[in-house]
Amino acid sequence: MDDMLTLPDHSGALLVAIKELINGIENLDVSIDYLSAAVSGHSPLEIGTDQSLLGRFASPSQRIEENITKKEILNYIMQLRESGRL
Repeated sequence: MDDMLTLPDHSGALLVAIKELINGIENLDVSIDYLSAAVSGHSPLEIGTDQSLLGRFASPSQRIEENITKKEILNYIMQLRESGRL
């Protein structure tokens, strides 16, 4: 076939550079998932899964905010202290 692309002799270096670029983009995507998780309250796994399943159509779901009283927080802290985890 005459339509085939002929790569130069130094194409090995080009392929290595492309693979490094792809790895960098994948790492950036994971970093963005962690940043999104910090802002949205979702886990990075949830965000990555949504993107894998829905692609660019993925949108963050709304989380229900829990009203936690000061007394509940203090009780939780006491439980952690009593169990030795704090």
